[in-house]
Amino acid sequence: MIANYLRRNDLRTGNGMQIFMAFLPFQRSMWMKQLLRTLLLTVFFLSFLLPSYSQIMRGQVLDANSQQAVSYATIGMIGSKKGVICNGEGKFEWNVSFQPADSCYIYVQCLGYASQQLKWDGSSFLTIYLQPKDFVLDPVSIVHLGLSPKAVLQKAIDQLPTHFDPQPYLLNSFYRHYCKEEGEYRRLIEAAVDLYKPNGHKRRYTKVPFAFQMKVPHMRRSLDFTALSSFRHLPIALNQTLLHDYSSFKIPYMEGFWSNEMRYAFVDTLYDQGASVVVVQVNGRYNGWQITSDFFINVVDFSLLKSEEHWSSSLYEKSYRLIRNNHFVCRYRRFGDRLYLSHIINEGKRISWRAGENGEQLDKEDHLHHISWMVNEVKSGVSHAIRGREPGAEALKNIPYDEAFWASYPVLKATPLESRIRRDLAEQLSLDRQFSSADQIVNQRQWQEKWADNVFQDALSHYQGLPLLICFWKSGDRPSLREILTLRKLNKAYGKEPFGLIWIFVGANKQEMDKLIRKYGLYIGRHIYSPGGFEGKMAQKFNVKQSPFLLLKEANGQEVFRGRKLPPYKKIRATLDELK
Repeated sequence: MIANYLRRNDLRTGNGMQIFMAFLPFQRSMWMKQLLRTLLLTVFFLSFLLPSYSQIMRGQVLDANSQQAVSYATIGMIGSKKGVICNGEGKFEWNVSFQPADSCYIYVQCLGYASQQLKWDGSSFLTIYLQPKDFVLDPVSIVHLGLSPKAVLQKAIDQLPTHFDPQPYLLNSFYRHYCKEEGEYRRLIEAAVDLYKPNGHKRRYTKVPFAFQMKVPHMRRSLDFTALSSFRHLPIALNQTLLHDYSSFKIPYMEGFWSNEMRYAFVDTLYDQGASVVVVQVNGRYNGWQITSDFFINVVDFSLLKSEEHWSSSLYEKSYRLIRNNHFVCRYRRFGDRLYLSHIINEGKRISWRAGENGEQLDKEDHLHHISWMVNEVKSGVSHAIRGREPGAEALKNIPYDEAFWASYPVLKATPLESRIRRDLAEQLSLDRQFSSADQIVNQRQWQEKWADNVFQDALSHYQGLPLLICFWKSGDRPSLREILTLRKLNKAYGKEPFGLIWIFVGANKQEMDKLIRKYGLYIGRHIYSPGGFEGKMAQKFNVKQSPFLLLKEANGQEVFRGRKLPPYKKIRATLDELK
């Protein structure tokens, strides 16, 4: 009877039992039936005696001496591969599943602190204190090697193929993008992401598609309540975040010209997992940003364990102010004898406002983002795992919302979720509806004009301290081939950004602008779509009535040239040399 029941219901637990009984010649004997009945009843009652518990663990990790938050500590369950990463304030939230026999023993680790193991008693909020574990590194060990801070960092970079896996491997990861404005939640995106590195760590790249194949099988997204929602955000910022994994990608401000502009210093020594760690700090300006980066390097084998970067820029004009601060953290974890990417944090804040006649603050906007990218599982030695790139808006629309997946997925909660976010996600709105809602905003002229002005102010911040060339153009009235060649020749003659170049398109729409950029190869400089043509705010701001129209300004904003045709190369170069 039991075998028939299992056949009818096709239970997973019954398949093995059916096969077992089918090969028993005495399966119908009374004692066998009694034995099976006893075993099934025993398993049934044990399932009640040994239930699996699930509970939300919330808490914060603090420095035992200073009582300050410990950012990005790792918390895991002993005997399990499950874990969570704290956010920048040391806070964490974790849906923990455990058996009573396990009693949820956890460990807490952070570079520069003594590891701690403790038992969670099920309390609603857990405060964990970590004891700093400093180790005074004998300076003779570095001096004896004859290595400067820059040389130590360069040696760690040169030895990346030794410490990281040179074979193909697959990373199963979790991505979360969380935004706030005016102190309140505005948007949340979560995704399961598969990353495949077909060539391992045999070399480092400058672009993500060269290094990784990518697939996003699952995603859920709340509605976007941010100002200029569709303009300010990429559909999903996977590539932008992953570029700060310097085990796979080159450090842009340490390449070529910029390398000599940076300052290098030893700023700290730590003791981690039985090894001495030195912190090399890189400081300087790059592309309009002030950068301070700390690289944590094991001085025994020169392995890179962690990088932490602070990027800041500002723009102060009479009527406009802009302040931007970004923070990136990248950590690596050892599996076996190799290091792999563990997690990346990408967070930042942008504040902008317009100033009145008396300097008062008008139209203030602030935007805070927090992106957590955490690796759940590493699969080494795989081949031909996946193919794909970062999905755009259209591709994301085709990713179905899988309620069963998200209900069972062990999401790593680096950012505690507020009740409003939970309600928003619980609505399970389709991505089609969410993207169409954003598209309606994109098509409004007032939003397009506001966005164009924001991009223009960002470009001014980027080109601060450089002469600036502004080119108004549209289809059929683009700069001539001679003028385009002149721009390219100037770019080659002066090296990295001798002057700022801003293209302002006053044609029909942004799609037409993008098509023409590809057609004519106009990839240098910044491109802005200004709606309304010559009646739009951007054209009126500069009193432009026809295209193409060119403006050349000094670094201090004073206008040097305006007209429909770009002057000859020699004249422009003489002017730029004089301005410099």
